[in-house]
Amino acid sequence: MPERLDFIVGPLGPHHDRQRFSCGNDQIDQYLRERGSQDVRRKLSVVFVLEGAEAGEVAGYYTLSSLSADPGELPANVIKTLRLPRARAIPVTLIGQFAIARTHQGQGLSERLLLDALERIWEASKSVASWAVVVDAVDDGAVRFWRSYDFIAFPKSPSRLFLPMATVSQLFETK
Repeated sequence: MPERLDFIVGPLGPHHDRQRFSCGNDQIDQYLRERGSQDVRRKLSVVFVLEGAEAGEVAGYYTLSSLSADPGELPANVIKTLRLPRARAIPVTLIGQFAIARTHQGQGLSERLLLDALERIWEASKSVASWAVVVDAVDDGAVRFWRSYDFIAFPKSPSRLFLPMATVSQLFETK
């Protein structure tokens, strides 16, 4: 599907109409309406909004924050292949919330939003270490979505998935 140029991704601002946003999941809708701005002020996460053609319209959004992963939770082959330290936490970046408004679902915007998130994470990883991107899928459909982009499930928590930064970098590094 061709990219729509009338959608812009940027930080959540006071002009964004959070109250009209509905993705079909009350918890995710409520986060944007009630806690997103608070988390930004408290430096707990950063909220990025996919703004629609209408000024202030929230067509989708995602959040980013720092996290550390216990290497013991990762698949054994990943630890062995990458020679990850078992004794200390590994820095990762969390996509904590990720949603597209119902009115914009099925338009290819999920991929556009995901690529924006991955590019921001990749750029940030040049200055602040992050070994992988981690997500917590809200349901089986979300697990399928993340797996379709090569995210790998944590063995003990199949709804928690990760994508190594080495894989992310392949998307954005120039040859």
